[in-house]
Amino acid sequence: MKILITQLARFGDIYQSWPTIRAVKRKYPQAEVHLLVRKRFAAALEGVGIECTVHQMDTAHLLEPVYGVRTSTGASLRRLSEWVDRLGEIGFDEIINLSFSPFSSYLSRSLSRENTVVRGYTRFDDGFLAIPDDASAYFYAQVGVGRHNRVHLAELFASVAEVDVQDSDWTLLDYQRNPGQKDRIFESHEIPTRDPYLVLHVGASDSHKTLSAERWSATCRRLLQWWQGRIILVGSPSEVLIGQRILEGVCSSRVHSLVGKTRLSELFPLLSSARIVIGGDSVVMQMASLAQVECLNVSFPTVNFWETGPKEPGSRILLVGGSQAPNPESMAKEIWHLLEGLTPEGDVAFATGESPVWFEHSGISANTEFSWDLIRAIYLGADFPAPPSTLAVHGFHRIYELAELAIAQIEVIHNEGARAVAAEILGQVDGLMGSVRRMVPDLDPLISWFETEKIRIGPSSVVELAEQTRRIFESLKMVASLYMGREGIGIHGLEEGHADDNLVS
Repeated sequence: MKILITQLARFGDIYQSWPTIRAVKRKYPQAEVHLLVRKRFAAALEGVGIECTVHQMDTAHLLEPVYGVRTSTGASLRRLSEWVDRLGEIGFDEIINLSFSPFSSYLSRSLSRENTVVRGYTRFDDGFLAIPDDASAYFYAQVGVGRHNRVHLAELFASVAEVDVQDSDWTLLDYQRNPGQKDRIFESHEIPTRDPYLVLHVGASDSHKTLSAERWSATCRRLLQWWQGRIILVGSPSEVLIGQRILEGVCSSRVHSLVGKTRLSELFPLLSSARIVIGGDSVVMQMASLAQVECLNVSFPTVNFWETGPKEPGSRILLVGGSQAPNPESMAKEIWHLLEGLTPEGDVAFATGESPVWFEHSGISANTEFSWDLIRAIYLGADFPAPPSTLAVHGFHRIYELAELAIAQIEVIHNEGARAVAAEILGQVDGLMGSVRRMVPDLDPLISWFETEKIRIGPSSVVELAEQTRRIFESLKMVASLYMGREGIGIHGLEEGHADDNLVS
């Protein structure tokens, strides 16, 4: 059996995929496992710890004819076709696509044979997006900034692959956490090896997902007034200037910069022996989860911390509102409180280690809580929550009416004379569903579920298409009926736990 696991995202996503990759190999010990990543990020597979074949997609080589002196789209397409053909010759029995991107869906389709099992995004025969599994459908409908998902990406990766991740899948190999390796790195840079230290990642996946060099400098200066340990700055070669500015701004012999001076894999022994790890949304946060070290993750609104935050229990996510970064005094105090095990003062979420939701956060609005509870009811079989407002009830009424209207049109669509009018009305229903979402954002999880399930319908006869569409509208109508006392239990019954089974199953 030959299995291809595709992860074409960046460093952090690859590290978050480690537990799933290991679980796949454990589930199929005799399988020939192949991993596909972009060449630029292949270093993140060093030390993954399983027997596998790594394939690298050299994006620069594939696109060079497009961006060269003489632009040639045809030459680039030929390179891509040849590369895909060579990869396809391996003959994969199963493809697990963890990338959730349009390109990866086309690639999965191109690499599939007649009997290949595909998990994750792929394409139908007519070229439209195919979402074969429920976990990928959940990702499509509910995941991303501005959405209400609270399931971590690492959990979703495992769900797509249909594997059970164990605690051992989140550990490093012995050599990766060997303190001796850390000591050798410290000694080569004249850093005392026995003093306690914390690791600060000076950058992030994007510059707006962390603090400026000036704020980090001021934070470190204040922290060193309370704490007698050392601060080790880490980062990529592209972040050397940021590290230098922080170093100059702190001006302390207890702050050391290893920014750009270590390979990615060499960070593991540094992280494993650190008191805590600090930083924004970054690859180092994902590595720290594998190193099993507590973190203070500074999270801005451009990030959904539920999906990417650190796993180690006891870690804290400091939530920063708007574009305003925390002042250095409060930032240093939060770091100090974590070091000393004290209660935080700011808006903080805590890592619990529970599955599938890793964090607890008390500062959640009733509307946000409703939207998440609605997701839990739709996908996980939990009770449907009580509506948060009269506006939400009106929204459910509108959804019920639209579903009724759509079902009525589907019932006459087999009538050739009425088909054109019915199809036009169904198109208007889709547009009106979008209007309900804009007017009542709390209902977005349900409408997103509905839209995604319609996308999942593959090419088939008119009769079969109509029947599958009708079933989706019936499910939508059933949920809406729970909130209006029609053909259902009524709103008053929601608190009695009379929810139906989850819709996905």
